[in-house]
Parts: sequence; C-alpha cells; structure tokens
Amino acid sequence: MQVFEELAEARLAVGQHAQLLAQLRAHLAAHPLRERTWGQLMLALYRCGDVPAALAVYRDARAVFSEQLGIEPGDGLVSLHRAMLDRAPELSYAAPSGPAVAPAAPAAEGRTSVGWAVPRELPADLVAFVARVREVADVVAALRGPAPTAVVVTGPAGSGKTALAVRAAHQVAADFPDGQVFVDLGPGTAVTPGEVLARVLRALRVAPADVPENDDERAGWFRSLVAGRRLLLVVDGVTRAAQVRPLIPAVPGPALIVVGARRLGSLDGVRRVTLRPLGVAQARDLLAAFAGRRRLAADEAATAELVRLCAGSVLALRIAAARLARWPAMSMATLVAQLGGDRHRLELLADEDLSVRASLASTVAAVRAEVAGRLLELIGAHPDAPALMDRAAAELNVSTQRVQRALDSLVDAHLLHPDGPAGYQLPALVRDYLTELAAVPPAPMPVLRAGGSTRSRSAWRNLGWQGIVSLVAVAPVNAML
Repeated sequence: MQVFEELAEARLAVGQHAQLLAQLRAHLAAHPLRERTWGQLMLALYRCGDVPAALAVYRDARAVFSEQLGIEPGDGLVSLHRAMLDRAPELSYAAPSGPAVAPAAPAAEGRTSVGWAVPRELPADLVAFVARVREVADVVAALRGPAPTAVVVTGPAGSGKTALAVRAAHQVAADFPDGQVFVDLGPGTAVTPGEVLARVLRALRVAPADVPENDDERAGWFRSLVAGRRLLLVVDGVTRAAQVRPLIPAVPGPALIVVGARRLGSLDGVRRVTLRPLGVAQARDLLAAFAGRRRLAADEAATAELVRLCAGSVLALRIAAARLARWPAMSMATLVAQLGGDRHRLELLADEDLSVRASLASTVAAVRAEVAGRLLELIGAHPDAPALMDRAAAELNVSTQRVQRALDSLVDAHLLHPDGPAGYQLPALVRDYLTELAAVPPAPMPVLRAGGSTRSRSAWRNLGWQGIVSLVAVAPVNAML
C-alpha cells in the first residue's frame, strides 16, 4: 500500500494526474481507509479541473471514516479540502524546469465506483410483471448502446410506465457501477428544472449548502460530476421537456430514463418507447398472475367483460386483480357487475395507494394550457359529439389554429385519440373521469373538503374547471363529492 502511494505521489509530481484516476479509485476500492490515497484522488481531480468532483471525494472520505471508524478525517485531508475551497495556487500543477524521468504509467484498469458515495435508489422491481417484453428490451438495448443515452418512456395514465422503467433499470444496474439515482417529481407541473437538478445533486451527496443557487451552475456541476461515470438516472413524473433537458448525457458513460405521459418531442437525440393499452391476451395474463387462470376460465364471458371495462390499463387491471385475489369467493361476474356502472367505476378502481382516478387526475392537471384545458372540458361534456374544429373554435372563442394546437397537446398527453381523418375520441377511463368532473353539483352545500382545506360549494364552482383539476391532482375526487 505504501509503495503504491509513493508511486502515485511521484506521478502526481510529474503531471500524470489524469492517468492516475482509475488506479487511485481501484486502490481505494480495496483499501477505503487509506487517507493518503483519498487526498491523492482529490488532488488528481482538482488538477484535472474537476473541482466539484474533488470536493465530493472529500465528503465521501469523511462519510467512510465516520461510518467505519467513528472519526473525522485527519488534519492533512482537512487542510487539503480547505485549500481547494480557497483555490490555493500551490495546488495547481507546475511543470519542473529541468528534465525529469517519469515512471511508466500502468495499463488502464476498469473504472470502479469508488471516489464518491454510490447511490442505489431504484425502487423494488415488481414480482408480478407481465407483458411489455418488447418494450423492456427496447429500453435495455438503448441503455447498453455506446453513445450517450437518454430514453423517454411515455404512455397513458396507468399504463405501467414507471414499473417498466424500474424493471429495465434493474436489468442494467450491473452496467452502471457508479450508481443509480431515482427521482420522482410527483403530481403537478410545479417542479422547475433547477429543483430537479438540486434533487439529483443531493442524491450524489452534494451537501444542500453546496448546491449552487444558479441553475446554469447546477447543470455544469452535474455534468462535471457524472462525466465518464457509469451512472443511471431515472426521473419519473416528467411533464415538461425543460425539467430534464439539463440531465441529457453529454458524453458516453451516464444514462437517463425519463418517464412521463408526454412524448417530450423537443428533446433532441433521445430514444422514445411508447406504451399502448394492453391487448386482450396480455390483460388476461396480468389478471391470471393474481387470480389464477382457472378462475378466469370458470367464466369466460365475465372475464372478457372485465378486460373490456379496464380498457387495457395496467393499473386498472392490477387493482381489479388484487380485488379478486383478496376475495377468493367473489365470482368474476360479481366484480364485473360492480364495475359495470359508469358512475362508480373509478370509485372501485382504487386499492390503498393505487388509484386510477388519482393517476388520471395527475395527467389532466398537467394540461396547463388554458385552451387545451377548456377544450378537454368541452369534449368531456359532449363525448359522443364529433370534435369539429370550427365548432370547438366557436364554443371557445379562439382561432381554429389554437384549437388544433390544443388538440395536439391532448393527443400528446394520451388524453385524446385521433379517430379518423378529422375526428378524436376519448379513452374510456378518461371519459369516466371527465364525466365525474362534469357531475359536480352546482347547488350550494355547507362545506366541501379537498386537500385538507374547507370550501363552500359556491367557492368550489368559482374555482373554474382548471382550478378543480389542480385540486383533484392532490386529493381524490371521492373526498370532494
């Protein structure tokens, strides 16, 4: 160990800091308590111009000593850290004036994950994951490609986007030894690109106090930290391309999976994997994974109707299947009868923290444009009427061009399907959800609770449709009606 460190010191002295990085990380992988090696890695990174990474190494070293020995780093490492914060000129490399004989550089070794705190943040993979074999393979193939990789997984609410992204991420986790970061943006659209960057930097163990205030500086720091590292980043709940644009890999090494309802067409150079509603055979496989094939075969007609009612939604099918598994004596026909009433279908498609209504509410709330929201309200109020451009423009008092943009936005968010050359159709569960919203009684009532607040029914009406949607995104509709 001492011989290695003496050799590293000599190589640092002759300016071989870039060539040393892989060997220093490999040495620390075997001997994580060697304080001198931590300092050498910090200095090598600093002289490579990667000051954020050098400071991150100090934090990692401090965490290792605290966790394994219960002590703080020694004075030498602390002084080196302080000198880097002060940008001390003596830390920079100065070439010697006379000739020097440099030791031969060892052969390049594989990069290891030592040198920063390795995040392992992926959620647990689903045990009962069926179908989507081709889509998972597409994501995995893209992540294992040689070029900088970003994949957008998109599809309707409840189509299993997150589960698929997590499944693919687990399959390639070994290819990303520098860590896996998972960021869930949650419902709504309020998360800014700067907040996303701050979350990622904190996941990479950048202290909150060290996160830059400026978004451009955050993006630059992120790129410096992950450059050349095999890091996998998964960002769920993305509603706008701007939220993840700074995270697009600039060089080979890191990879990004983006999960959201929209295609995010303005992102350049990304691979897109679109999830469609499950077909009949796939839907039956998912039900059988919970309830058993014998139970499905006992009433083929009821099984076919249940598949139809769930409309290819992975989430709806999982909830229905969980209900069957919980009540072994319940017949398929009984469950179908419960779900058959359009008015209460979404009420039953909920199981603890799983809810088709909440998933739809989040997607609808993300349609922020005023015209798109009003247009969706109009279509929901007249779901069987043809969505003619001129009629919609007249109803909304806008140009036909704005209506077309709004229609495109709704299609992009999988809230509307093109149906023929000039027509559009609401997906079945979206129709059910919009029917619920339209059924909010206009008559005053004493109180209405939503998201922990109390509102009069008249105040609820004054919110307008967009306000209703924003509240629905954070509170179940049945808590409001």
